[in-house]
Amino acid sequence: MVVYKALSQLPKTMPPFTSVNLRGKKITEEEVAQLKKQFRLTTLDLGETLTGDAGVASLKDLAALQTLFLDRTQITDKVFE
Repeated sequence: MVVYKALSQLPKTMPPFTSVNLRGKKITEEEVAQLKKQFRLTTLDLGETLTGDAGVASLKDLAALQTLFLDRTQITDKVFE
């Protein structure tokens, strides 16, 4: 298992992955937006982060995403409208 301190540290060319756990990490909305390239992503945990509406909205095209944890975040109901 490879652990990165920030999404910005991920290599430019990387095979798609299916699960990402960022719970409690200090990540920016820009870093969350980088995940939109991961078209095979099925599970994403953003719980206990400072992620807001813009970060989550950037993931709207992830068709394979089945499970998304958003507890204790800055996300409002507006992102789901």
